[in-house]
Amino acid sequence: MTATLETKATNLGLDNIQKHIFLCCDQERQKCCAGDVSLKAWEYLKKRLQELGLSQNGHIYRTKTTA
Repeated sequence: MTATLETKATNLGLDNIQKHIFLCCDQERQKCCAGDVSLKAWEYLKKRLQELGLSQNGHIYRTKTTA
């Protein structure tokens, strides 16, 4: 990895990730659940991880995905 790339990864906390949560929030196809439900779940996940102090320093990373 180049020094610039390593610096960017470190600044994002990617070197500290312990868990990675992928949550389906597909607004177009809605195969998993209704669009409004998936967005509520996404907002709850973000809020709860912050409340527990798990999103700081990259300990738990979250990604919004599509089915």
